[in-house]
Amino acid sequence: LNSHDDFYGAIWKAITHQEGEEARTRCKDSFLPVVYGMGAEALGQRLTWSTAVAKQLMDRMAKTMPIAFSWIKQQSESLQDAFGTDCFGRRRYFDTPYKSRNFFVQSPAALNCLHKLNLLTEAVKDIAKVGMHIHDGYVLYVKSDNLRRTYEVVKPLLEADHELYPGLKLKVGCKYGPSLEELKP
Repeated sequence: LNSHDDFYGAIWKAITHQEGEEARTRCKDSFLPVVYGMGAEALGQRLTWSTAVAKQLMDRMAKTMPIAFSWIKQQSESLQDAFGTDCFGRRRYFDTPYKSRNFFVQSPAALNCLHKLNLLTEAVKDIAKVGMHIHDGYVLYVKSDNLRRTYEVVKPLLEADHELYPGLKLKVGCKYGPSLEELKP
């Protein structure tokens, strides 16, 4: 998606032409589960829709994003003796091919996030402290007088591509505040 909007909101709008917070929530509840192999019956139960309507939604997803759905299907069909290998060469066993779908996305994503965490920790060592990370989110402890400088170091670092993942374009949002409940962009 070439969108400056919220990712899930943009997907839902492309698939259903609906917008709003409820649309975004529905997309979060359905899009990745379908990509990772959820069937129409389970999707219908999750969204409290009929199986037929859930199947129509799945068909629209596949029609709207054929490259993504084709790629994930190819990955799950690429198992060799029940083993999948991600783009970095990491292997994992799967008793059922559809279960591998998550691995081919999450394994490289986890490596990227941990690599960025290492780069981030080194880059801010004199101006901030890394408090924790939650997959692709990082929490830093920063003194007020270092906020701007930290932002100017962190945002470009996290958005930059790297030889491990050339061409990967990440969009980073930064928030600050005295606690997690009081964050502002």
